[in-house]
Parts: sequence; structure tokens; C-alpha cells
Amino acid sequence: MAEIIDDDNLGFVKLFRKLEQWEWYTDVPVKTLFVHCLIKARHNEKRWRGLSLKQGQFPTGLSLLAKQTGLSVSQVRTALEKLVLTNEVTRVSTSYGTVITVNNYSTYHDGKGESGKQDDKQIANESQTNRKRIANESQLLKKEKKEKKEKKEKKTTIGEKDLIYPECVERKLIDDYFANRIDIKKPMTHRAKELFLVKVQRLHDKGQDVTTLIETTIMRNYTDIYEAKGESGGKNYRTSKRIPVEKAETKSGKQIKRDTVYTIKD
Repeated sequence: MAEIIDDDNLGFVKLFRKLEQWEWYTDVPVKTLFVHCLIKARHNEKRWRGLSLKQGQFPTGLSLLAKQTGLSVSQVRTALEKLVLTNEVTRVSTSYGTVITVNNYSTYHDGKGESGKQDDKQIANESQTNRKRIANESQLLKKEKKEKKEKKEKKTTIGEKDLIYPECVERKLIDDYFANRIDIKKPMTHRAKELFLVKVQRLHDKGQDVTTLIETTIMRNYTDIYEAKGESGGKNYRTSKRIPVEKAETKSGKQIKRDTVYTIKD
């Protein structure tokens, strides 16, 4: 972004002591950028690269502002957003960069009244207008956030209603399994849930105790349900553990230590 350099934009701007009461006064990046905008803004009209720049306007860019103010690009971006939010400045993107307009620029350039002070009533009116606008924008953001949340919840609810839950197991238990998958950071897609429910019904048709299988799956944070082996069909969900037994003698008379695998209940 090229910078305009000309002698007819030299001079001065007025900073009133009331600036100390400004809401961004203690925010150093915002204050720095705003004062810089006052200095860079034109006091008269001028054409530049096909653009008609009016009083209080100047073309610039984030990188150029960062270089001129000593702030980082991120600080400039955040500070500019705050100034736009409270209507201190406005910005318009063009093919040559961003044109920033300092609102009420004449207040800082010309002053108002013989003492050079801005009318207190006007300051109060502008502050009240800004507060109302900020309050309205805040309410709008809250409304949008609420609508997004409701839309997301509605989408989730609709998706769950589309699922066909088998009658062989309580729905709450299956929902607990879906919730557990989220807890272990392995959420299921809608299609995955459909396939899971089909598998539950298939295991039930094979005589498996699907309630016990699902409960064990949740307890052990499994990502899938597994068919129980053996005649019990999962009614006594079993696991294999290795249990040491007493030393046994070989034909040569030497004692050796052997492990035997027993299937026991958990």
C-alpha cells in the first residue's frame, strides 16, 4: 500500500483533555492507532489514484499502519475493529487498499466554539448513541448465538429421531453408549449409529444378552460392541485371565512353573 506524501497535509490537530475520559484511553494500541489516524487524515479534499479523498479520510493498509505505529499487524487489526465498533472511525475496502474515515474529524481539526471545545451536549448525545448501538449489537450477537445453538440442537434431535432403536434393549442405554463415545473423543456419525443399532439387533437375534454387552462396552470405553463367546451368549460376560498354578513335576523330576488359563467371571 503506497503512502500519500505531500506538503499540503501538514499542520496540526487538536487533542482535548476530555480525551482522558475516552473509553479506549487506557488501551494503548487503540489510543495509539486513533491518534495516528487523526494525524494521517486529510484536512482537505484530494484525488489520489482515482479516489476522491474527503476531509478526515486517508488510504492505508494493516501492514502500513503497523509499520507507522510500531504495533503488530494483529494489534492494528484488533484496535481498528474496536474503533469501528464505537464509531470512532469507519473503513471501506478499495482496489488500492483500505480508506479510513475519522468520524467527526472537524472536531479535532477546526474545534467548536471560541474556546475550541466540543459542545458538551453533543458529546453526551454521541456517547448515548454509541452506547445504544453497542447494546443493540451485543443483543444481536447474543440472538445469533442463541439461534445457532437452537439450530444445532434441533439438527441433533432430528437426527436421533430418524434412528430406529431395537426393542430388545432400553433406548437410554444406547443413548448412554453414544454419549460415552463423545466423552472418549470418538463421536459417531449418524450412519455409524444406524449400523450400530443394526448390529445390536443382530446380536440379540443370535441369543446374545445385548444389555450386558453394551454395559460392558461403556464400562471399558470400547468403540464397538463385541459378541460374547461361549454358551452363555453374554449373559455372564466373561474374560480370560492368566492365573499361576502350583509347580508341577516333569518326568525327569524337575519342577517347572506353568500357567493355566481359566475363564472366570469379572
